[in-house]
Amino acid sequence: MPAGPEFKLTLGGYIQANFETGDVSAFEGRFGLTGLKDRVRLRRARITLAGDFTEQFDFKVEGDFEQSDGLASSRTAFSGTDIFINWHAIPEANIKVGQWKAPFGLEQITPDASLFTIERSLPTGAITPERQIGVQIWGKPFTKLWPEQKNLLTYYAGIFNGNGRNTTVNDNNNFMSVGRLELLPFKGKLFGQDSSLKLGGDVLNSRDDAGTNISQTLNLRVNNDGSLSPFTLPGAGERTAWSLMPGSQSGRLI
Repeated sequence: MPAGPEFKLTLGGYIQANFETGDVSAFEGRFGLTGLKDRVRLRRARITLAGDFTEQFDFKVEGDFEQSDGLASSRTAFSGTDIFINWHAIPEANIKVGQWKAPFGLEQITPDASLFTIERSLPTGAITPERQIGVQIWGKPFTKLWPEQKNLLTYYAGIFNGNGRNTTVNDNNNFMSVGRLELLPFKGKLFGQDSSLKLGGDVLNSRDDAGTNISQTLNLRVNNDGSLSPFTLPGAGERTAWSLMPGSQSGRLI
């Protein structure tokens, strides 16, 4: 008799910590008597529940136990990171709903565990949108037309509230629109190592109301003493951003 739909459930997580000592840097945004002291920092402490059910849906529920880092008051206690459900019955047109990283910026959307350092660069933290609540259509157009090259092209197109994670309201009646296109022209062996070459580009547009913090994961404004602080819009405004991305991996797959 035919097999019924399978249900898969995986429990996982990871911890990342670092040791900090020496002079306070502009990255911390504090100087002198207000500077952060030498410390051992629990940078990330996450637990993840992921699954697949009815052979058409997958989901992920992830939270972070990391406590306040002394910079962003929103980073306190346990908070949600990725929380979404994805319909994948049609590989060429998945539909994803919930909270995850908007598809903009290669370094931002690269998983934490795959980064070479525990922190992302300052420009990435300051100007890319990080996690947002929204809906997205994405897929691999060649999955059925050209199965052996199904990963050649991947696209993403989504709309998001645009004012950060774990926020149930939008700052106005407009959405942040984000689109991304990735091309994987090579994936194979190079000098005996698993290697790949990926090219891509993305675009973002957002209309934000006054009072919206547009540097959600890292301080953006430079003060007179060189320290950094969040940038909150003094009035309603519009942002448009784009980026181009070449990327390669050797020794492990993307």
